[in-house]
Amino acid sequence: MTATTTAEADTSEPVHDAAPRRLWSLLPLVALGAVFAGLIGFVATRAGDYGRTFDEPLQDAYGESVFKWYRTGGADLSFQDFPSYWYMPEHGVWWETVIAAFQHAFDSHWYTRSVLGGVIMILGVAAVAACGAELAGRWGALVAAVGMALYPRYTGAGFTNSKDVPLVALMAFAAWAILFAMRRWNGRLGWRLFDWVLVGVAIGLATSLRIVAVIWFPVLGAVWLGWWVRNFRGARAERTWAAALWRQAVAAVVVCVVAYGTMLATWPYLFLNPVHGLFDAYQVMSHYDWQGTVLYLGEDLQAATELPWHYLPVWFVIGSPLPTIVLCGLGLGFIVADLLRRRVDARLLVVVALPAITIATIVITRPTMLNGFRHTLYVAAFLVLLAAYAVVRTMRALHRHGRRAAFVAAAVVLVASQAEVLVSALRLHPYEYMYFSPVVGGYAGAHEDFETDYWFACQSPALEWLIAHHKEYSANPEPSVDAMQAAVWGLPENNFTSSDTPDFVVKSGRDMPAPEYRVIHTEEIQGVTLCRVAVRNG
Repeated sequence: MTATTTAEADTSEPVHDAAPRRLWSLLPLVALGAVFAGLIGFVATRAGDYGRTFDEPLQDAYGESVFKWYRTGGADLSFQDFPSYWYMPEHGVWWETVIAAFQHAFDSHWYTRSVLGGVIMILGVAAVAACGAELAGRWGALVAAVGMALYPRYTGAGFTNSKDVPLVALMAFAAWAILFAMRRWNGRLGWRLFDWVLVGVAIGLATSLRIVAVIWFPVLGAVWLGWWVRNFRGARAERTWAAALWRQAVAAVVVCVVAYGTMLATWPYLFLNPVHGLFDAYQVMSHYDWQGTVLYLGEDLQAATELPWHYLPVWFVIGSPLPTIVLCGLGLGFIVADLLRRRVDARLLVVVALPAITIATIVITRPTMLNGFRHTLYVAAFLVLLAAYAVVRTMRALHRHGRRAAFVAAAVVLVASQAEVLVSALRLHPYEYMYFSPVVGGYAGAHEDFETDYWFACQSPALEWLIAHHKEYSANPEPSVDAMQAAVWGLPENNFTSSDTPDFVVKSGRDMPAPEYRVIHTEEIQGVTLCRVAVRNG
């Protein structure tokens, strides 16, 4: 195994004359610039389109309380005052704290939150592109960026999901730092130390956002073990095994110390419980005490006890764009073939190991799972990277063998394959996070068998409508409303009050209004009702 195979292969260019070669080398950079210009424009113009989720007020309050802890030098401990059964301190919080800091600086509270969500979503695409560049050069960066930008469950959740989308960005950043460090493994000691510190910071930031990021440690352990299986005989024969082991040990110590130091600095719960806090947080989060049910394959199953082993693998297949899954399989096939020939780029094994170990761990340990695969959304970045690797390798092989017609045909098919993704995302807007693959008939074919609007995002436009039209249905000067999203919209300030028998109710999905209510408005997408607004009869 080496860390240079792919980089060496990247010197092959599809054009041989000097001027066209320069043009060809610039083309992916220009296209990459266009992708990010499009993403920036998307965030700038569409951040306000996305309805708030019922979870955001809680996360927002948690971030504000931790911001107070930092501002008071640790004196304000209000972040510990949330109900114990919510386990808020055990949740990582540093990104919420950053959001709180910006909210203090700008007037528009919720819009600021949305824009920052869009910003870190774009940074996640950039991190995936950087990984693609490490694995397959400039074209790898372009294909990876496009694949991530056209992953609807990622880009569509960026404005409202302040945990899972930032985790994708951080896990991709950690992956890039590791790939970068592996490429420079034989460089000068100073640069190697810098690389190892960067890896530690990246893993620490990811872990102090979601504890699941500790998966990096078994992943790196598996790569280390694989290196020794492959190289032990040669290292022993050349009497370099001791030096190799020493270098690896120093790298491991630096990464672990820096990672834990980063966690202590960005996670108040761990700072106050430095000895057992990490283990306790892992225990709580891996078997989260949530007794609700989830809709899976048309059945309501207990999230903590009844989900089958195939829950997560199936969700990745049906929740990902079909081209991503097909090309990911092709990329895995290439890597397995290279492994059998003992010529694989070791860095590719990192990209394979993380999703493989994540899914295997969940299949074996069976933690509480809900909301599809959102808690492991970061795996999508690695599926995209494997797909990008397959694309670039296939296109280079076609060019190398002089198959121009096949090269052009493959390029056309690859571009056309994204049409379904783009069209589906446009039709779902602003609910792209509910995307389903055509293998299950898209959203219209899957909505009765799987969870869809688990964030109750549809209640935001429903409540906007109600705020504008409630006087048409109620003479009460201060009508009351029962809705999961009521707190987000500050309904008491909009002449609504709390009541045991509300004048209006807003119900999502399969939850229907009581018989004493009649529906006066619905929010729909692709002909499917997401939310119902109902008024009390009489």
